[in-house]
Parts: sequence; structure tokens; C-alpha cells
Amino acid sequence: MLIICNISLLSAQETTTATMASNITTEPTYLTSTSTSFAKAPVARKAVAARKSYFRFGERVVALARFSTTDEQPYVLLSLHHNEYTASEGARKFVSEQGGTYLELQNNNERNIEFTLFDKDMTVDPDNIFTPKGRWNDLSANLKKDHIISQQIAEFSKFILDEIPVDKTIVSLHNNTAGDASIDQYLKGGVLYRAAHAAFRNPDMDASDFIITTDKAIFEALKDKKVNVVLQNNMVKDDGSLSIYCGRSHRAYVSIETQTGHSAAQENLMAAVDEVLK
Repeated sequence: MLIICNISLLSAQETTTATMASNITTEPTYLTSTSTSFAKAPVARKAVAARKSYFRFGERVVALARFSTTDEQPYVLLSLHHNEYTASEGARKFVSEQGGTYLELQNNNERNIEFTLFDKDMTVDPDNIFTPKGRWNDLSANLKKDHIISQQIAEFSKFILDEIPVDKTIVSLHNNTAGDASIDQYLKGGVLYRAAHAAFRNPDMDASDFIITTDKAIFEALKDKKVNVVLQNNMVKDDGSLSIYCGRSHRAYVSIETQTGHSAAQENLMAAVDEVLK
């Protein structure tokens, strides 16, 4: 039992306060947006408080950074994959201009978390850990089924969810590469057709820029805005993802999926979600 406690959640936290602009300049690993699709007047930056909390897997420590202003929003922005730079840059900029809260899982600019526990090398996708089946499937992929390790991963998922009030909509941010993810996959004849209750495709939008939601009212409101949007079938195969967890626990969830480098699309989709949720 002592061993389990020693590898659990760290209590140490680091707290700083700064504007979002200064946060970006001190994080050189974040790519600069290349989008020049339209110009906007300068927007006053808000004061953003930055805080980090930590979780330990054996000798590996992962940070969850929280960027927030005093402005309350009915949602929390979340980035689980640290290598998806367009999403993280867009979220930081959005919070600095519009206010609210953004959570960023910081993992050495990598998608998956790699760690060693009890002499077992593990690789975990942080977006596949939110259901028991998803966690067990991850362990199966590692060929290392272990109830104690599964318990640690479950605690990690709780560590993330505990940062998000249950009355707030979760807005998860993701990036894809060209041809990797598309709303066309959710339309009739697509490989993910059964994963959708409904889908709306705007032919004037890039198919790689779209939204998935677990909430029918949100889906209809975004459809009215002519945004590429999918209403998730919450009974689709359980992969442990946050969307499946939220769908089956009746928690409002939105995922904004944009192609890497599509900064303008990222900004426009976040603005559309902001308008719908307020």
C-alpha cells in the first residue's frame, strides 16, 4: 500500500500570474500561427493567472497547466495532446482575449505519455483513459495488464476531471493532419458513419475542420450557424475517450477538430462554440 501512495498524485503546485502574451513568449516550443486569412483590430489582453499541478507515474511527472482569468465562462477549454500546437496556441490566445479557463496537459510536446512503473514500460494516450474499458484496452496494447497500473491511470483521469466543474461544458481541442480526420468520415458511406447520430457538412468549409458534440441542442445550434458538426452516437464502441465518457455520463462535451496550421478555422470554431454556449 505504501508503494501505491508513493507513486500517486503529487501535492506540489506552482502558481504564477501573467498576461497571456508573456506566457507565449516564454514557451518557445509553441509554433507561431501562419494563418493570414483576415486581419482584425488589436484586442486588449486580459490578465491571465497560470497555475500548474502535477501527477507522477513512477519517475515520470506530467503537468496540468491552468490558464484562467477572472471572467467566468460556461465552459472550460482543454488540450490533452501536447504536440497539437495550433490548438494550444489558439486556446491561449482565445482566453487572453475573451476570458475563461484553459487546461493544457504538458507532456514534453508529445501526444502519448510514456513511463515506467514496476519495471514495466508503458505508453498511454491521455484521451483514452476516461472509462474502465478504455484504460484496460490501453494496458492490453502494452501487453501489460495490471490492476495497480490501471488504478494509477484511473486516478490520472480523475486528476484531470477534478479540474473541470461539473456544470461547465468541456470543450476539447484537437489537431489533425491532412487526410487524417474529416467530417466526411461521419457521413453516409464513411468509415465512422455509425459513430454519428447526425452530421452536417458545409461544402464551403474544409472537411478537416469540424466539431463533434454529445449534446443535441449544441449540435442544432451549430448546424444553424452552418458549421461542420457531428452529433456523436454515445453508444458507439467504448475507446475510453473523453467524448465517450461524457456521452455516457450525460455531460455536455464539444470537440473542436482542425487541421494543423488552420489557425483561422480554429479561432472561428471556438468563437462559434462560445456564442452557442453563452
